[in-house]
Amino acid sequence: MRVWYLASLLLLAGPAALFAQSGSGEGRYGTRTFASETTELPDGRTLTTNHFHQVTFADDPSHVMNDLIGDCVGQFLASPDGNPLGANGICFNKDIDGDGVSWWWRQEASGTADCPHICGVFGFLDGSGKFDGITGEGTWRVTAPFDLGGVGAWQISYSIP
Repeated sequence: MRVWYLASLLLLAGPAALFAQSGSGEGRYGTRTFASETTELPDGRTLTTNHFHQVTFADDPSHVMNDLIGDCVGQFLASPDGNPLGANGICFNKDIDGDGVSWWWRQEASGTADCPHICGVFGFLDGSGKFDGITGEGTWRVTAPFDLGGVGAWQISYSIP
């Protein structure tokens, strides 16, 4: 009887319910800036627009965020002495099969005990192929900043219809 009830629910929900995927995970990423433009503002702050390559790896090799590569653009606002004040941007990534996924990101903290470099949040915009309809949000943190990029860690919860 339970099997019949479950099968009836799946039929009412439609075929998409059979393939819906959700989960969470964590991993690492690396960035490398390939173009940059800095504007000094009248009050001494600087606004830098960076275009950078990104690679993303998940701790679990079967995770949807494992082995992604792509490009990002971001704006970084810094104080006159170079301390980060805010940053935001967007990334466009794909996997080995060519399925694409994009996400926004935003800085939430910097220079604190919990976040010595820069840290923030990100969320999926949408995707194609296996990423079609993806939603979710997570956190990121730069763990090693370099002049032309950096490496960091991320965590995410997501759902794909």
